[in-house]
Amino acid sequence: MDLDENLQIDLEEPTFRLLRLFHGKFEHPIQCDLFNGSFDKPETMIPYAALSYTWGGSEKLAKVKVNNATTQVTSNLYAALRYLRSERTDLILWIDAICIN
Repeated sequence: MDLDENLQIDLEEPTFRLLRLFHGKFEHPIQCDLFNGSFDKPETMIPYAALSYTWGGSEKLAKVKVNNATTQVTSNLYAALRYLRSERTDLILWIDAICIN
């Protein structure tokens, strides 16, 4: 899946992509939702954590679901998502390699 095709950003609007990491048990598959955040509407801003995972190799070896489509990520990013995921609450993230097109 090409993430750029999955969610387009209107370049005329001050928006950016965020990733919702759905809660789940450690051993369950990683499922996410990519959506647009807005810079100019403070009332709609939600807290998020930033994750830059440029460390390690760039080979895409692991699969995750983003907006119900399978995409590949590096094994390092996969491990980070697995360890960051909560069993009870979703987590909102900005991940450079996924959220920047």
